[in-house]
Amino acid sequence: MTLSASHSTNYSGNRTVIEPSKKSYNNRPKYKKKPKNQWSHGLDRSLNDEEIQQFFDVIPNPRHKLCFQLMYYLGLRISEGVKVRIQDFNLELEWFRVYAPKTDRVDSLPLKDNPIVPTLKEYLYEYGGEVERNQGYLIYGENGHMSKYCMRNKFEKYREKAGFMDIYAWSEGTGRQKWDKKPLYRFSTHSLRHSYITKVYKETKNPVATKELARHKSFNTTLTYINLVDNDKEEAMSRTWNHKEAEMDEDFTEFMQFYRMWKKMKE
Repeated sequence: MTLSASHSTNYSGNRTVIEPSKKSYNNRPKYKKKPKNQWSHGLDRSLNDEEIQQFFDVIPNPRHKLCFQLMYYLGLRISEGVKVRIQDFNLELEWFRVYAPKTDRVDSLPLKDNPIVPTLKEYLYEYGGEVERNQGYLIYGENGHMSKYCMRNKFEKYREKAGFMDIYAWSEGTGRQKWDKKPLYRFSTHSLRHSYITKVYKETKNPVATKELARHKSFNTTLTYINLVDNDKEEAMSRTWNHKEAEMDEDFTEFMQFYRMWKKMKE
């Protein structure tokens, strides 16, 4: 008889002591982290102003529309967008407070000249009573606020209605559904946040400000959101060689100072 444990006899008590075999525990296959889809590396998931407006125009429900507008104009994740309360806004001082479960911290964002302010005021004028009756949640539902899963389903419906059905790859199935591959769409709920971060960088050309407004801990994370189209590359190349004197503008100087500080901290 073969056992997966080694036996030794204790003569003082005339009992057999079974010691667990280390091999029996180490024979289990180790978990391998699923590799990220290589097709998504460097993919531009952001939408321009016209495409964003086209998406908003097909949404008839005010709550659904406001949720996606919050995600775009404030760069919120979908888990943050559904939990926004009226108490998170200070319209007099023009500030917005958001708690990010992903980073476990509370951040503040300025609201000056942000289009979400007049949109929010119109929404509260119509649905302020319902908001108050549901603990202040703007995207109110049966249990206080709508779930992110519900909003994802609504998003897929509006995405198809707007005609943004571009597929860049197919996901690999897992478990019993290995044969069931699902399409990966270029425009997802996270594309709204992606578009926000890309727009901030293109308008400011300031990577430091972009990192802060994106609420990223690491600067490397911000770099994955910054998409350069062909026109941006051509403009950068033109500016590089058209200037006879090598003069750095204020934004580039600030970026280099931040990069040196960040690199020193990494060391």
